[in-house]
Amino acid sequence: MTKKIAVFVEGQTEQIFLVELIKALAGKKNITFEHMKQHGGELVSTEVVLSGGIDDFYFLIVSCNNDNQVNSQIKRRHQSLTKNGYSHIVGIRDIYPSPLADLPLFEQYKNAGIPQEGTPVEIVLAVLETEAWFIAESTHFERLPRPISPHELAASFGIDRDINPDHIEHPAILLDDIYRTKGMRYEKRRLQVTKLVRRLSMEEMYTSVASRSSSFRQLVSVLENAMTNIPSIGIH
Repeated sequence: MTKKIAVFVEGQTEQIFLVELIKALAGKKNITFEHMKQHGGELVSTEVVLSGGIDDFYFLIVSCNNDNQVNSQIKRRHQSLTKNGYSHIVGIRDIYPSPLADLPLFEQYKNAGIPQEGTPVEIVLAVLETEAWFIAESTHFERLPRPISPHELAASFGIDRDINPDHIEHPAILLDDIYRTKGMRYEKRRLQVTKLVRRLSMEEMYTSVASRSSSFRQLVSVLENAMTNIPSIGIH
């Protein structure tokens, strides 16, 4: 029986990254992905990527195009998702542009307005921005067309494999600054994000980044728990 899971994210960066992360966590399981985005307050289906076999999972990934819309869109769609047999609903948002000091307040109210009945909902805070996780997977810089060495990262930006990504301020700006040193840019464009995500080592994300980032560790745990019919033994 196909397990249906809905994930609401802020925008296309999270949407692109999430697909690759879910595929890595699921291993050889068959997954169909449906992508939707918010347009004028309504959700529009933009793409369905079929698994090519009998589905183990059906993931609906919704880009809300605004962090303030994640909770409201979940609240708005919760009843219909429950009626349509979705077993889990996950919301992923960050706290940017608020400072890190406001994180406890966000944690306290992250479930505001979320229905308590029906399909269970879990909200994950990506702390400042999703790009912090990309920076923490620092081996990907060595796989760029113009590689950036660990020595260069440490000398110019103080980034090493021990950095806590949850404490990085303005991650997207920092990522662009790092790329600029080699004449490249990071501007959140779809093709840029896609190429970056494909360079990430999901094994490194699972073993190293998750050990340093409580926010990413929570996301992995929530996704693994949602996919309960696969063992939570890590990236395959």
